[in-house]
Amino acid sequence: MALRPVDVVGIVKGYMLETQAYCEAKLHYMIMSKRQGAGVEEGLARKLVEETLKLLRRPRGMGVEFVRIPIYAMYNGVFLSLSPDAIVYVDGAVAGLMEARIRANMRYYDSDFLVLEVAGLLVEEILGVELYNLKLILLVASDTNSLRNAIEDTRGNPFKPWKSESWLRVVRLYDRGSSLNKLLKLLEYWLGIRSFKPNPSPSKCRVCEYRDQCPSRFRE
Repeated sequence: MALRPVDVVGIVKGYMLETQAYCEAKLHYMIMSKRQGAGVEEGLARKLVEETLKLLRRPRGMGVEFVRIPIYAMYNGVFLSLSPDAIVYVDGAVAGLMEARIRANMRYYDSDFLVLEVAGLLVEEILGVELYNLKLILLVASDTNSLRNAIEDTRGNPFKPWKSESWLRVVRLYDRGSSLNKLLKLLEYWLGIRSFKPNPSPSKCRVCEYRDQCPSRFRE
């Protein structure tokens, strides 16, 4: 039986999913070059999921609160570990998920929301509820000081889209159907149902450390 990518890593982490969305070929060569099996024991998986559940259900106060919680959950037989920059509580209930980026050009991409979308699915899985009004918040700042300003403003206005000269806040409504479709397609690779699908481009391949061994690299 061929070795499945999930058997190599054991736990699929958030940065791996982001790399996968960027270019699945890069992810494949990255993990297969290590070839270090790290299977997750049933007991460990259950313990980590229970710890996440305990943290998510911990009684919280009134108003808006930002909490950093690692999220562990099993989905379709794959053990996932994500850590969004913040889970946003409003009056004690999960109301949003937030990620932040520093980019001089302040550009953002759909893939920036991937961890938030998957985190939404995992939170639903752990809590056993559907989060119809969950907001996905992305902060993009041109530098560190601008990001501090963005975070400070977001504490008071977490769900209000905003754009200034040095930072922006993009807010999307969580879509369970779309998020589930994306995750299931990603998991097909991890479970060995399909081979990796490259996503080459001049800018990606030019800086990729695996370009010399990738037959799908973009040739200029």
